[in-house]
Amino acid sequence: MYGATKIFNLLYHMTILVCRTAILTVCIWLASSLHHAALAQLEFKKYWVGFTDKNGSPYNLSAPEDFLSEKALERRATYGIALQANDLPVAPGYINTVRNAGATVLYASKWMNGVVVQVSDSATLLAIQELPFVHKTTAVAKKTGRIGGGNAPLPPAIQLKTTDATDATDATDSAYYGTAYHQIAMLNGQYLHQLGLKGKGMTVAILDAGFSGVNTNPVFARHFANGQILGTRDFVDFDSNVYEHSSHGANVFSIMGGNDPEIYVGAAPEAE
Repeated sequence: MYGATKIFNLLYHMTILVCRTAILTVCIWLASSLHHAALAQLEFKKYWVGFTDKNGSPYNLSAPEDFLSEKALERRATYGIALQANDLPVAPGYINTVRNAGATVLYASKWMNGVVVQVSDSATLLAIQELPFVHKTTAVAKKTGRIGGGNAPLPPAIQLKTTDATDATDATDSAYYGTAYHQIAMLNGQYLHQLGLKGKGMTVAILDAGFSGVNTNPVFARHFANGQILGTRDFVDFDSNVYEHSSHGANVFSIMGGNDPEIYVGAAPEAE
């Protein structure tokens, strides 16, 4: 009887041990599966990473020429714009730390004090979130491809409409501005042009979805001929070709800088 009890207890403890081992194995497997699932199912790939400060920056407001162009400094002096802490570049050490955490740093914003990064998994994002100088992360892009695909048909860069010249109060202005006359006259822009204020010496940056047709449309030909296009950048495809995918930027550009007399002249045709 004693031997049977001993065997029973031995079997009981062995069963408990096997069950515990099985449960532990299942738990480990489940945790690993959930971890890998989390890594694989990271919905967003690009994130804004905001920093708490600019400590450790090698730049100083007493030496603005180290991080601002001569033109920027002249403009600030002309309009009495004081230098502020948000004019300082993002601390390089913070950027390098985020990069070393496994993220690809795409862009930095000194005014917003942070960077846009691309991450491949949630572990990298979590590591960034735990950095002491990071105060927030925000998803900014779910997909890396373009909606609708890059081969979708595009509308013309500018839709020129016929204008009834009899509606114009000044036949000369109407002829010069072409189809842009009414929008210029609505704001009395022709008065500024008569004073010689056509944007010369001013630099304009346009951030938009695309500038389809700008490089071939005669409305913008003078900008290329006169060197008024200072540079282009596609922040999605990481190249300089912005003349595709969307015409909205071209429309905005035309309102400001269109320069084809008697066809279309915008508000600041001589700006860069």
